[in-house]
Order: sequence, then C-alpha cells, then structure tokens
Amino acid sequence: MKKYKIGEFSKKVGVTQEFLKHYQNNGILIPNEITEAKYRYYDQRNASTVLEIIKDKNYGFSVKEIEQIFRHSSTDQVLTLMEPKIDQMKRQLIFMQGVIAEYEKLKTFCEETRQDQWFIKVTDAFYFLPHVDVRGFVEDPFIYEILPAWIQHMPIVKSCQRCPADQPEDYVWGLSVPQQAADQIQLPINSSVQLCPRRQFFEYHSIFALEKAKRIRYRKLWHKCAY
Repeated sequence: MKKYKIGEFSKKVGVTQEFLKHYQNNGILIPNEITEAKYRYYDQRNASTVLEIIKDKNYGFSVKEIEQIFRHSSTDQVLTLMEPKIDQMKRQLIFMQGVIAEYEKLKTFCEETRQDQWFIKVTDAFYFLPHVDVRGFVEDPFIYEILPAWIQHMPIVKSCQRCPADQPEDYVWGLSVPQQAADQIQLPINSSVQLCPRRQFFEYHSIFALEKAKRIRYRKLWHKCAY
C-alpha cells in the first residue's frame, strides 16, 4: 500500500498540514507510520478518518467531542451529543434568514428615502431595551445581564430612539426587536424589557452632515412618532 508524506497526503485529502498535526496532537488522526526522524506517513485508509473529522466538525462538535465519538461513543451517545448541535444550527439558520430579510428591508429603505419625506406606517409589536437617556447609561442591572446577547443579534435587533410625544427632549436610546423575531431566535427577555404593542406611527427620514476632524460624513435620521 502506497505511503504519502504529510505534505502530499494533505493535498490528496484537501486539508492543510496544520489540520493533520492538530488532530494528531489530540489523539484522533494518527499517521500510519512515524519514523525516528519524525517524518509522518499516511495511506488512503487515513482519508476516511479525515472526512469523518470534517463531517463532525461541521456538525458543530468540538475537538474533545470528536475524540469522544471516535473512542468511546455508541450510536445513542452520538445522537445525544448531536441533538443540541442541531438545535443550535436551527437557531443560527433563523438568525441568518432574519439578517437576509433585514438586508432586503434596508435596500428598500434606501431606495425609498433619497430625500426628506414622511410616511405613515404600522409597526408590529416589538420589544424595547432601554440603554441611554439624557443623564447617561440607564442604571438597571437587568439591562446589562441581557445586553450582550441582544447586541450579538444585530441587525435583527436595531438601535432606536423613543421620544415621548409631549416631552421629545426626554428621549431614551436603546435596542428594539420585533416580538415575533425575538421569540424565534430565543432572545433573552427580563423585567428591563418593555413590550410595545402594534400601532400606527409617523416616520420621518432626513439626511444631515456631521463634521468631525475635517471630514464630512452623512447620517440618515429615522424618527418614529406614534399616534
């Protein structure tokens, strides 16, 4: 049976030499022969192990879990390990579908708002997480327990501003997300989160220049005023 040095074998199976060394060091992919001079030799039988590692890696298994699968696991144990990985991938799929949908909304938004204009729209129920007001960061420890998870789900989660109609200067900046989307991606919700019901609102878009460090940047301003 023909033997292959690590460089040639890595090309034959479509991985890097570092990949082969990494999984050798973790006791998963052992060369068929290691000479006294530390040369590694493989044959075609090692290819099936490489493919199995890649498959398990794409399932989301860690190196430690892959080692466990190779050495100790029965079919039932593998299925038990796989179940949370599948659930995680389903959540990731929902998130990526949401990102694509937000991209399409942004594209439409940019095409429709090439100049100052008003719209009357209807927004579905959404969650609002306060973050900053006129005094600084909102002092609520429950906000900061879930803030990292919310930020990781942008752009489905958006930065937005809430302004009372009778006191617009008393604004609050925060994060918002449609209630349905939050439920789908299993976004954490606690007592700091406000649920805003479905309602009509005025939406105004304007473009203005920001000058800083001798550079002009343009920012699109999006106001929402419920009525």
